[in-house]
Amino acid sequence: MITLPVAQMKTYYFNMLFGSNFGDWDNVNNLLRAPLAAAQNGLTNAWSSRPHWQHHAMAMGFTIGDCARTTQNNINTYAYNYAANAVHVALMGDPTLRLHIIAPPTNVLATATNSSTVDIHWNASIEPSVLGYYLYRSDTPLGHFTLLNSTPQNQLTYTDNSPLPGTNYYQIKAVALTTSPSGSYYNTSIGATASASGSTSVEAENNSDNPELLHVSPIPSHDYLRLQFPRTAIGKDIELLSMEGKIVSTIRRTSNASDTTEVIDIRSLSSGMYIVRIGNLSYRFMKE
Repeated sequence: MITLPVAQMKTYYFNMLFGSNFGDWDNVNNLLRAPLAAAQNGLTNAWSSRPHWQHHAMAMGFTIGDCARTTQNNINTYAYNYAANAVHVALMGDPTLRLHIIAPPTNVLATATNSSTVDIHWNASIEPSVLGYYLYRSDTPLGHFTLLNSTPQNQLTYTDNSPLPGTNYYQIKAVALTTSPSGSYYNTSIGATASASGSTSVEAENNSDNPELLHVSPIPSHDYLRLQFPRTAIGKDIELLSMEGKIVSTIRRTSNASDTTEVIDIRSLSSGMYIVRIGNLSYRFMKE
């Protein structure tokens, strides 16, 4: 059974049925699929008892799909009975559904304030005892979303100082500590989304002749990274960040009126994508 937040109070069920030939779900008008068409109680359904279904993990935030896979593969993890590992074990319904649902934030608005900054605002979740919010970003609405903050933030605003070129897609998720008879875990809401267009970012114009931009070469890089930056960035520290926004290295610099270039040794970095940042300028590069 799943109960939604108070403002959306309805009760739905993860159904299990047992009866002769109910497991034959792939024929016309089979009863096993019928609960999915019910007005209020049809989240999922499965033919139960042969074998036993293993739903323990849902009490700790796992999805019904995780439990279906555990049931299908179970032969020595949990006690099993007749028909364990048989091919008929199937789940009717959405495999991403979870037991404990918390209310997401609302009214997310993302605005490209200039070519290299996006401001995001949202309204708080109505869920009691929310610990904060996680923010994610992608360059496509259906793509992989990268976490921007490693710990939940309490503020209802966020400034993305290193947006991707073009349109940026954001998700905001509320975080709460959920306690069940099986224990406690950090639970997240579904993502409330917004997008912002018009960002060129410094990396989109990296090969231009604009002296106010950060220039990086070679791209891709292997051993060393050469930076050329405007005089406004003189004396500022240089940071190397993972794509999740975590600082992996900091190069301390002192003010030098004539120093607008820097060569960085990146041989210790693992292969992959990184962000180099100096002041409010940043650039994404690949380490081979």
